[in-house]
Amino acid sequence: MDGDKLIIPADPDNDDDEPEAVIPRSADRFLVPERDKELIFIHRDNERPEIRVRRDGYDEERLIPVTPAAPAPDTLTDYTGHYASDEAETRLRIEVDNGQLIAHRRPADRFELEPLYADARGGTFEADDLGLLRFSRDGNGKVDGLSFSRGRVYDMRFEREEDD
Repeated sequence: MDGDKLIIPADPDNDDDEPEAVIPRSADRFLVPERDKELIFIHRDNERPEIRVRRDGYDEERLIPVTPAAPAPDTLTDYTGHYASDEAETRLRIEVDNGQLIAHRRPADRFELEPLYADARGGTFEADDLGLLRFSRDGNGKVDGLSFSRGRVYDMRFEREEDD
């Protein structure tokens, strides 16, 4: 809120982004004129609402409330190891360094992985300058791979390599 106006704050990672005013159209619909979008809040029981983002009358995005991730430090080692993608012809090494999950990519790239939200698949993390990593687990609960997404790349699979 800015006075009596509802404002979407500027993206702190984008120097060109500006705060935007949101115009209420009803109790659960809001217009974002600068982006030509409408935000529709869908309420279900006592849960936080889902938000549908519409443009030109078509759903563009669904924003679903999730539980923030707070993995216990002793569970981070579940994700450590080497992961390979034949499609990308690359490998990632995941390790824990001083309580922080780190992804390494040759020759010398290092990315801190930040937990985004808890999920049934095994954990979803994001790293600036790398992308989104969704870890998966096998039937026994062991982390067996990850899915990488960034920009136009979606769900590129990396298989966990066996430890030597």
